[in-house]
Amino acid sequence: MSGLTRHRGLGAVAVLAVLLAACGDSGTSAQTDAGGDTSSSAADADRAGTRDTNDDDAPDQSQTEVRGTDGTGRCPAGVTADTLGQPSVVGSADVDGDGRPDEVSLGTVPGGGQACGTAVLVTTAEGTFAAPVQLAVVDSPLGTPVFAQLDGAAGQEIVVTTSWSPRGGGELGMFSWVDGRLVQVQQGGKPWSLFATIDDGGGTPRLLSCTNGGFVDVAAYPPGADTGSSVTAYVLRAGVVRPQERTTTTTATYAQVKSDYPALPRSGLEVFPDCG
Repeated sequence: MSGLTRHRGLGAVAVLAVLLAACGDSGTSAQTDAGGDTSSSAADADRAGTRDTNDDDAPDQSQTEVRGTDGTGRCPAGVTADTLGQPSVVGSADVDGDGRPDEVSLGTVPGGGQACGTAVLVTTAEGTFAAPVQLAVVDSPLGTPVFAQLDGAAGQEIVVTTSWSPRGGGELGMFSWVDGRLVQVQQGGKPWSLFATIDDGGGTPRLLSCTNGGFVDVAAYPPGADTGSSVTAYVLRAGVVRPQERTTTTTATYAQVKSDYPALPRSGLEVFPDCG
């Protein structure tokens, strides 16, 4: 699974805080619900500090600055890896694109309230930057991330498990450095997410692979099973994912798909191998 490992050290505080933040949200899918309650969605976005008021399909940067608290859904000022509740330093990568490694941490945020109960933190040479995890956290799920260069900018994206299912699956979220700050990547006005069997080696063969300025999501039947595959291409710009093209076939075998995408696993999900 290319570095995504299960982590259960955050405890019930993170569960309660972020589940409260998710109250009123009709789901955690990255797709925009058709015919939804737009007034409720706008109110939720205001509370989370991610409302798109200029219709560019991206969270307004004035609302996603998270280094201070001013009542618009931002993380508390002064939050650092050392101040996180049950913190987990999970790795280092050049997130801000300055050529130097940055420390990446996960944890519950003291005083974060509903809008920032759990956050991803990046400590750079310029200071610590936080982005709240906007999807509901179930059973203390945050774990070791994968770092991948996806949007064509100098820094690397952070891809991390944001929730787990008791049936063995989980949901991925993505964080990116945009205009001098850390943001959770959005699609259709909501946090981008992908649900799949992430650990234990089970599930349909699936691959997330980097492309020039984006990524592809490849799925195929396991070896010896039925035939068929799907390949969906996405672009990532300024913290926003947009679908570009989707190709499906009912005749491709696993071997044929793997010949085009050699990193496709025999089962389960492989996340951005060799995309650092």
